[in-house]
Amino acid sequence: WSESSGNWSLEAELAPPAGNSSAGFGQGVAASDRYIAVRSNYVTSPGADVFVYRKGDTGWEFDGPLTLSSDATKGPAFGASLAVGDDFIVLGDPSADYPKGKGIVAVFIRTASGWVEAVRLLPTVKTMSARWGVSIKVDGRRVLVSHPASEREGIAPGGSILFTLPPVSDMKVPELKPGATRASDVPLGVK
Repeated sequence: WSESSGNWSLEAELAPPAGNSSAGFGQGVAASDRYIAVRSNYVTSPGADVFVYRKGDTGWEFDGPLTLSSDATKGPAFGASLAVGDDFIVLGDPSADYPKGKGIVAVFIRTASGWVEAVRLLPTVKTMSARWGVSIKVDGRRVLVSHPASEREGIAPGGSILFTLPPVSDMKVPELKPGATRASDVPLGVK
C-alpha cells in the first residue's frame, strides 16, 4: 500500500516466484524504500525460503532468493528475523548449523550474480544455544542483534550487540579458494 494526500491505494501484491509454494508466504517480512524481503513457509517447517523484491521503474519485481554460504546449513528458522537496510539485507537463522556453531546472522548484498552472503555477524559474548539471530534491527549502517539471557546456560543478563557495517563497496564477498570446501567468515563490528 502507498499513501498520497491522505488516501491509501494498493501499490503491489507480491507472490512467491513461479514454481514455489505459497504456503506460509509472508510469514515474515522486512522492507525499505527499494527492497522487500519475504519469508515463505511456516516457522516450524524445514525448507523455508526468503525471497527479495526490488522496486523498479514498472513496480515491484522478484529479485532473487537469499542463500547462505556453502559452509552453513539453514535450519527451520531460516529468515525468522529479517531487517532491510538501504543496500543490504540482514537475515537471522537461530537454527542454522555451521562449523563454528549454531545460529547465524548474515548480511546479504546484491551483486551482478544475485544476492550473496557478504558478512556473517558473530557474537562477541557468550550467547544462548540456537538463539543468536532471533531478533535483528537495522538503523542506517548499524545492526542490533539480541542475545537472550539463559539461567540454564549461565548467561545473564541478556542484551544486544551493536555492529556498524562499512559501505557495501567496502564489503568483500567471501570467495572459495581452489580446493576449499567452504567460504570463510568475515566478522565485523564492535560491541
